[in-house]
Amino acid sequence: MKKIFYFIMVLFLIKSATLLAQEPKLVLDKPGNFEMINWGIYSNCIDCKITKAEETANYAQLKELAEQFKKNPVLQDIKGFTSKVLLFHEYYGNKSDQYGIPGKMSIQFCYYFLAQNNTVATATIEPPDFDILINQLWTPMCDNMGFRGSNAVTDFTNPKYDKKKKDLAAEKTHVFFFTPGKKENLAPGIDRYADETVIIYDDSRPDYWIPATVKEIFESWIEFYEYEPDLFTSEFTVNILKDQYSKFSEEERNMPAYFGARGDMPLLTVDTKVSEKQLMKANPLYWDKNRPRTDIQFLVFNLLKDQKRYEREAEEALKNQGGGYHKIRFMAALDLELLNNIQKLILKK
Repeated sequence: MKKIFYFIMVLFLIKSATLLAQEPKLVLDKPGNFEMINWGIYSNCIDCKITKAEETANYAQLKELAEQFKKNPVLQDIKGFTSKVLLFHEYYGNKSDQYGIPGKMSIQFCYYFLAQNNTVATATIEPPDFDILINQLWTPMCDNMGFRGSNAVTDFTNPKYDKKKKDLAAEKTHVFFFTPGKKENLAPGIDRYADETVIIYDDSRPDYWIPATVKEIFESWIEFYEYEPDLFTSEFTVNILKDQYSKFSEEERNMPAYFGARGDMPLLTVDTKVSEKQLMKANPLYWDKNRPRTDIQFLVFNLLKDQKRYEREAEEALKNQGGGYHKIRFMAALDLELLNNIQKLILKK
C-alpha cells in the first residue's frame, strides 16, 4: 500500500513540476482596456495635507501624463493585454527637499493567457509594469550614502549616545547620494544616466542636483558615529573615518566628491578624482514654488539607451511566451518625440 502511495506522490510531483516549468500560452489577439486607478496617492500621503481641490487639480495632470504615455503605439491599439495605470504614494527623499505631490505611476501590462482549462485568463498578480516616479528629486536609482533614524537603546555604553542627536546626525547624512553613472543630455529638459535612468525636468530652473564636497560627507558621517550606542563601535569607526579623512588636504576637502576611495581600510567610498558617479545633494531651489504644488515638475523612470536590446528581448519573450512581451514592446517604442511631448507637460504652467 505504501509503495502505491509513494508512486502516486511521485507522479503528482512530476506533473506539478512540469506545469510550473511551462510558460503560459499568450493570447495576443484579444483587445484590452486602458484605465487609471487611484491606489492611495493622496490618502496615504499623511503629512501632505492635500485638499480636495488639490486632489482634483493634480489628478487632472496625472491623467494628462497617462494620456501622453498612451500615445505609445503599443497602447494605441491594445491587444493581448489590458493596461491598468495605478497611482501610488511613494516618497524616497527628505522632507526638506519636497515640494508638490510625490508619488508613483505604474503602467501595468496584465497579459492574457490560456489557463489550464483552456479559458482565457488575465495576469493580475504582480504583472509586468513600467514605473514613473513623480516629483522626487532623489530616487532609488541613486546610491544613497546616508543613514536613517533608529529605535532608542537602553543598554548603551557610549556616554555620548543621545537618540535625538543621533537621529539628527542621520538626517544630515541622508542627503548624500551618488549619481547613477555617466550623464547624457538627450534634449532640453531630458537627461539620461548610466544609459538607463531618464530624468525629465524644467530646464529653465536651477540644477536639480548640486555637488557635495569631501568635507560635507566625512564630517556628517563622523558626527553620526560619535553618537553610536556601543562605545567600541563608535571609537573604532570614528578613528577609521578620521584616518581616511586625514589623507585629504584642506583644498581637497572642499572639492566635489566622486566615487572612489583612499587609504588601506576605506569606509567611505569617495575621492576627488573625477569619475562617472558624483556625490550629490538634491537642490530644493529647483522647485518653482510660484507654481501650485499640484503641478508635475519632475519625472524619473528607467529606459535603456540600447533600444536594439528591447527588440531582441521582445523576440525572445514571444518565442518563450513570456508575460513581459508587451511591456518590452512598449519600452522599445518610447522614442524621443514622445519624451519631448512629456517634457512639455513639465513646462506647462
